[in-house]
Amino acid sequence: MASEPSYYRAQAALAEAEADGAMLDNVRDRHMRSAQAFNQMAERQEKVAVMRAAREAASGSNAPGAPYPQETTLESHTD
Repeated sequence: MASEPSYYRAQAALAEAEADGAMLDNVRDRHMRSAQAFNQMAERQEKVAVMRAAREAASGSNAPGAPYPQETTLESHTD
């Protein structure tokens, strides 16, 4: 899947290898910018996964895609 951090890390490594073999400065710079962008995408996906896990843990036993829990109402007491 293209949204996996490992995919983006692999693409960054490939771009860095291409940069190492580039003869022209502008080509090397382009590959290094590409590697940086792929690393940023991987970091973003990792942060999203952490936030999603935290959100799911905070929502209790709700499975992903499950409807929101029913709201409870407080009974009013009159004394």
